[in-house]
Amino acid sequence: MYKVMTNMKTLIIIPSRAAASRLPNKPLLEFGDKPLVQHVWEQAVQAKASRVLVATDSQDIVDKVQAFGGEAMLTDPALPSGTDRVAHAYTALSVPFDAIINLQGDMPYILPEQITQVLSPLKAGFDVGTLVYEMDPAEQSNPNAVKAIVSFEQDEKIGQCHWFLRAPLSYGYHHAGVYAFTPKSLKIIATLPQSAHEKIEKLEQLRFLENGLTIGASVCAPIEGEINTPDDLAKAREKFKNTV
Repeated sequence: MYKVMTNMKTLIIIPSRAAASRLPNKPLLEFGDKPLVQHVWEQAVQAKASRVLVATDSQDIVDKVQAFGGEAMLTDPALPSGTDRVAHAYTALSVPFDAIINLQGDMPYILPEQITQVLSPLKAGFDVGTLVYEMDPAEQSNPNAVKAIVSFEQDEKIGQCHWFLRAPLSYGYHHAGVYAFTPKSLKIIATLPQSAHEKIEKLEQLRFLENGLTIGASVCAPIEGEINTPDDLAKAREKFKNTV
């Protein structure tokens, strides 16, 4: 049904923003004796991409990433979303890749194989790839849990995303905030202003849909969560205290 791309030269960019309203400077907050940005970077490195880069609005984060052996780039603090930061960094690199992955900097629990899995929709011909998983009942009414409306053709493992929202929903999937782009689709997105529904929901993927780009979703195993609030950080510190 779809074209297939193989042997993709892949770049992973981790947008890591210090100016987060709910948990300021969270990329540098530590649990398990490492800052959050390092936990995410280590998962990305294990995914065996061609290159891993942290794109950030903070010189302190650049310095920290370089101190633990990673590559980092300083980007404009005014960029409105992680994808805009990824697009800016990719353009600045001026190096061709077959695919660019936006791995959000608050996802320390994502597995390397899940990062790789986000490429599957691109191989199936979609403009953008992402991951979804079955929603826990407690997430259905949680506005911090982003819901995805996805349709699957019979026997197809990649579904088409129709919409994303934060409102209570008793069906659909939990959306994991990781994306894969072709260079062409990322270039298009970089030229687009924020869309109306993107501003309402604070979900950058709605900009893609509202401008006619297709998003394909691969169903993955549930991801434990993200680090967005002080409570999330406390849980991470408790979890890693019990495992290190």
